[in-house]
Amino acid sequence: MIGTNAGRANLASDNTFVGADAGRQNFSGSGNVFMEKNAGAFNSTGGNNSIIGFNAGDANTTGFSNTFIGFSAGRANTTASFNTFIGAAAGLTNTTGTNNTALGFNAGNKNTTSSDNVFLGSRSGLSNTTGSNNTFTGNLSGELNVSGNGNSYYGDESGLSNISGANNSIFGSAAGSKNTSNNNNFFGASSGLNTTTGNNNSFMGNSSGLLNRSGSNNTFIGSQSGDNNRTGSSNTIIGSFADLSDTAFINATALGNSASVSASNKIRLGNTAITKVEGQVAYSFPSDQRFKFNVKQNVPGLNFIKKLRPVTYQFNTQQFDADRKSVV
Repeated sequence: MIGTNAGRANLASDNTFVGADAGRQNFSGSGNVFMEKNAGAFNSTGGNNSIIGFNAGDANTTGFSNTFIGFSAGRANTTASFNTFIGAAAGLTNTTGTNNTALGFNAGNKNTTSSDNVFLGSRSGLSNTTGSNNTFTGNLSGELNVSGNGNSYYGDESGLSNISGANNSIFGSAAGSKNTSNNNNFFGASSGLNTTTGNNNSFMGNSSGLLNRSGSNNTFIGSQSGDNNRTGSSNTIIGSFADLSDTAFINATALGNSASVSASNKIRLGNTAITKVEGQVAYSFPSDQRFKFNVKQNVPGLNFIKKLRPVTYQFNTQQFDADRKSVV
């Protein structure tokens, strides 16, 4: 015990307390390492904690197997266990959330009761309070997430604005940085950058779906693919620079490098440089039988045809004219 009041109430063995008031309320907790002023100051029975830094983990009472390193890291933690907070103010307000990992300045700063999160990078997951099962990697990644669950963000500012959106997978610098909705998959720097309320989108490639805002159920694959879409939904755009000529098409498809589709419910194959479209077999068209009703077999058949008496003939126009004049 080194420092004024360090471990003054301690009755357990195997503890290391270094710094003024470090572990001063520890009673029976063992296997702890508290270093710096007020580190683990109020720990009573929690054991196997490593708390290093001024005011780090100073509210911990019964939590165990925590690692808090840095100024005020895990400062509000009371009974939660199995947390790792490394960096100034990392996990600052966590109280009962467990199995969280926050590494970086202010990482997971406002987390309180949520569990099973991984925040890696300065200010990553800073606003998260009740969201669980999230993985945010990169500076400012998921910074505004509050209650969203099951999100994976990789890259600086990825998923930065998400508040309550869930089950998003966002990979790339600034990818999905304005997203607030659910079930989106953005892969590539700035992919889905402006998507706010659109759901169930899959964008793959740098700047793919860049300007999409509220469009949902879209699939854009290729660098800058589908960049023109804003509110259109259920579109499929595949190919580098492949796009839609309007911002709000529905169920449009463009396939190929720089292919551009010009209407909803239309498929465009290739760009203007394409000279041939071929396949092993000819195109086939589905039957329209499903659209017919009140079908009856009442058309005259072979017997009717047999009664017909087709003939060939020549016509005397001079005689016809003479007869007509005589009548007049």
